Amino acid sequence: MGKGLLTGFSLLLAVLLGLEIPVHLHGYFGWDEWFGFNAAVGLASCLLLVLIARYVVCPLLARDEDYYDR
Repeated sequence: MGKGLLTGFSLLLAVLLGLEIPVHLHGYFGWDEWFGFNAAVGLASCLLLVLIARYVVCPLLARDEDYYDR
């Protein structure tokens, strides 16, 4: 199931990037009109959220393994 999900998401990403070719994007700055810029920013922000959740939030909320045994 995991391999099929990865294949499906990869195919969806390829289709969405392919649909960006005929569409002219009107960016506010010059660099936000680059091809694939929105996908790269989305990926970077998702990775940043995962890292923040892993290394900042998790240590604040995690309990010891024997917390409920005490």
